[in-house]
Amino acid sequence: MVWPAKRRSRPASVEFGLISAEVLFVRPATWLALVVGVVLFAGSIGLGVREQSDRRHATDQALASKVLDEAGQVEAYFARARSINLITAHNPVFQEFYRAPGRRAAKVKAKGPAIRGSENALAYLEQLYPTSIGEACFIDRAGPENARFVNGMRASFGDLSKDESANSFFAPTFALRAGQVFQAKPYVSPDTHEWVISNSTPLPGTGYPAAAIVHFEITLASFQRTAATIAKQDEVMIVDAKTGKVIVDSRVSARGAAPLGRRGDRRFAKLVAQARPAGTMTIGGRRGAFRRLRQTAHNANDWYVVAVDPHRAGTLLEDAGWAPLGLALGAFALLLLSAITFRSSRRALREHEELEDAEARRRAAESDYHETQREFTDHADHARRGRGLPPPQPPSPALTPGQRGTRSQPQQQPRQARADDRGGS
Repeated sequence: MVWPAKRRSRPASVEFGLISAEVLFVRPATWLALVVGVVLFAGSIGLGVREQSDRRHATDQALASKVLDEAGQVEAYFARARSINLITAHNPVFQEFYRAPGRRAAKVKAKGPAIRGSENALAYLEQLYPTSIGEACFIDRAGPENARFVNGMRASFGDLSKDESANSFFAPTFALRAGQVFQAKPYVSPDTHEWVISNSTPLPGTGYPAAAIVHFEITLASFQRTAATIAKQDEVMIVDAKTGKVIVDSRVSARGAAPLGRRGDRRFAKLVAQARPAGTMTIGGRRGAFRRLRQTAHNANDWYVVAVDPHRAGTLLEDAGWAPLGLALGAFALLLLSAITFRSSRRALREHEELEDAEARRRAAESDYHETQREFTDHADHARRGRGLPPPQPPSPALTPGQRGTRSQPQQQPRQARADDRGGS
């Protein structure tokens, strides 16, 4: 009987060693890739946040600079308008009108030297504000106009207003003392039919309340032109600090008597509610800077100057440059590598455990086999001894052809001798 050749396999100890070496190598590499990936990812986020913060800071600084410029222009306007209004009111021609004998209406209709001098004084205001003043006038305490200059033209006696007392500036101005100036909120001028703000002061030297006021109006369109010059690519606005309503918008021309601002515009509700003097914030999804104008006596306007970036404030991903994006991609690659190697190490560990289980089962089966063989041999020996049979001899080892030839010769010699003995007899 020919026994099959035993299949040569790698020893289990070698298998265990290879798998253990793989596990020992892969696991540290996995943890190293994971740690480096997490560090790079955190670094990319930190760098992205810093770049976003730097960009936001630069944007805020540029907006704050424009706010400061516009606020300076508006505050300078209010201060200059007060000074010019007071200087104009001190022109003696206005007082001479009331010193001259006669009834007011007759003197106005006669166009005497005092009225002509008053008209010249009002006309001079347009030289100081050539593109801003829409109307200037000399108004009596009873309400009628004594003189008026509109867009470079003297008003005739028939064109003069008979009663200005219903206008918003009238009562507050006559409530002031000489040397004080009232600056009214925006309103639509009945003479120019444009949005204006007015400056008016009592006529000095005529008692209290004064006999008349000197009054002139500045168009909001002039404020819009100044804001547009400062804003350039951004948006600069003047906002009412009480209501949040837009008074002036650098991108919207203030023409005619159309309502100011946009219907339903609630962008500045938070700004008004907080009532902060200055700062930066996100307004309608865009970065903005603001400053509240200094309040002065008898100025009815309480305004914020606001500058807004026309582009929406970006997210961290949108504002990130190439460096944080590169770090993030590197971190993602390392995290992906760690996931792959972790899965590989888990598979190797599982194979190692399966091989250990198989080896344990093989050893258990081999032990059972040898135990069964020993028991069978013992039982067979006990049975032979009971029948008086000799124990089985172990099988002789296989002989080579040379050994078989050598051992057959001694057996042939006795046979030949017995043949010779039979022949001789």
